[in-house]
Order: sequence, then structure tokens, then C-alpha cells
Amino acid sequence: MVSRAVDRPFGCLIGFALPLRISFVTLLAAGTALCAPVIALAGPVTVNNSTTTALRTSTGDGQGPGNITVEGGGSITVSSGVPITVDSSNDVTVNGTLRNDTVTGATGLLVNTNDANGAGRTITSTVTLGGAINIPGPDAGTATAATNVGLRFAGNGTFRGNFTAGAGSQISVGGRESIGIAIDSVIDGAFSSGAAVSLAAGGAIGIRSTRAVTGNFAVSGNVGVAGQDSVGVLLGGAVGGQLSITSSLATGQQSFFDSNGRRVDAVPGGPALWIGGSVGQGVLLEGDQITEAREQITPPPSGSPADSLLASEGTSLGALRIGPTAFTAPGPLTLGLRADGGG
Repeated sequence: MVSRAVDRPFGCLIGFALPLRISFVTLLAAGTALCAPVIALAGPVTVNNSTTTALRTSTGDGQGPGNITVEGGGSITVSSGVPITVDSSNDVTVNGTLRNDTVTGATGLLVNTNDANGAGRTITSTVTLGGAINIPGPDAGTATAATNVGLRFAGNGTFRGNFTAGAGSQISVGGRESIGIAIDSVIDGAFSSGAAVSLAAGGAIGIRSTRAVTGNFAVSGNVGVAGQDSVGVLLGGAVGGQLSITSSLATGQQSFFDSNGRRVDAVPGGPALWIGGSVGQGVLLEGDQITEAREQITPPPSGSPADSLLASEGTSLGALRIGPTAFTAPGPLTLGLRADGGG
């Protein structure tokens, strides 16, 4: 059910003390004016079960812009269009599921910083993912590009606010040359992804930025991109704050033996982490600071992160690459000192 908060007119009671000669037309006009409908105010939209209705923050409850919340038991599934579009200064929280069954060119959640005429603008918002985004894409083995995107920041303007994908959230995208999260519009704020991001087709990218993020850029959820020539996290835009990785980033797939004992060849991936943009406050690959040998006898402190892992199968580019990408702005690439004084 999609619930829309709307102020409803509750009728009008009119008492008339009329001279005997008043005309019926005058009476009708007066009654019509006094009983005119009250204009409903915009309000939030909450989805708490399954629906196929796509939503936009700019239309909210149907009367004007409003926040959108998909609760844990709620889901939006579409076969065309986008389940949720953020195109106004309103917040979106997804604790349920967004699914797009469009085979190619699909998007699960879109933040659009262009206006109706295609000009850039600033949208002030907070986007929070606590649930799942799922785009199945085409059948496995399809050779043509699908270019599906789980979550996309798009447009010539600026998203002013923070994006957070909480621990336990998921983004799964199918199809060649698809992307889990694409940052193609400036984010004036912080980006934090604790989502498990998974893609299996060739040429795919787990998280890609082509525009700047002014705050911190944090990845604490595992990113797995199993296809050939894939990339885990590609940073093409600059980061004003710190880049921190406290999870596993893996590309490609190791060889293995199937259930019939036949060897399945390895799938070579690309870099697990490619830093192609400047980072103002340094890069942190944070583990539990305990060596593998010591871990056998000394448990990590409570609450400490797991070891960060950058793994790329069969690539000559290495698991970590630092250098320009196709999206890097001209000029030197610089990595600043961490705010805590670290390198």
C-alpha cells in the first residue's frame, strides 16, 4: 500500500439570512465560492507493502513535493521507468526493496540534479539505503552491453547532502558494463556505502565516481564484481575529505572445479581499487592492525574493523591502481595527508 498524507476538506456549513428578493443565481454563486475545495498540502509518501507505482519526490503525495519512505516490508517493482526518482529537495529512505525488471538501461534509484529543461540546479536532500536495490538484467551470457545502474546521481547540478547505505543493505545489478553505484553529479557532502554491492557480468564496475565529492568517501561494505575486465571501486572525481576502505573489494573469479569435477577457468578482473582523482585528506585502508600470525593468539579489539582486502584475479594492472582515468580532470593528481596526521 502506498499511503499519501493529504489534508482533506471537511465540508462547510453555511447559514444564510437572505432578503426575499435575492436571486437563485446569486445564492448559487455565493454557495459555490464558500464551498470551494481546500487545496491539499504536500505530504510524505510511505510504502509499506508491494506496489508497482513509481514515485518521484517532486510529486510526492500527488499534490506537490514530499519525502518518500519505503518501509522494511515495502517494495516497488517496475518494468519501465525508475522505482524512485529524487528530483526535488526532499529526503528518501529505502528500508525495503526497489526492483527494476527493465532488461537494459535500467536504474533502481535516480537522483537527478537537472531541471525540466536540462539545466543544472542544487537539490538539498538526504538519501538513505537500509534495504535492497535489485536489477536482474538480461540472461547470463548475453554479449551486448546492458548499462544498468543500481543507484545513480546524475545531472549537471549538485546534490547537497549526504548519502548513506547502511550495513546489511544490498545492491545487485545484472548485465555487461553495468554499475552498482554511479556518481555522475557533484555531491556536496559525504558518501558512505556499507552496502554489499555485487555484479557478475563483464566490464562492470561496483562503485564509480566521475564527479567530485566534497566530503569523505567511505566504503565499508564488500564489493564483488566477478566479470572479466571489471573494476571494484573507480574514483574518477576528486574527494575533498578522506577516502577510506574498511571492507573487501574483489574483481574477477578464481578457477574452481564444478560439481562434476571439471575445472572452470579463472575470469580475469581489473583493479579492485582505482584512484584516478585527487583526495584532499588522504587514503585509509583500515584493518584491525593485527598481523595474520598474531591473530591466531590475539583476538582483535571489540568493534575493530576486519582486514581490508583488495583482490583482483589475473590482471596485469594490479589490485590497486593510482593514475588518471577517462573521467579524471586535467592537472596533477594529489593525495593529501590524513586528517589524523597519517600518510
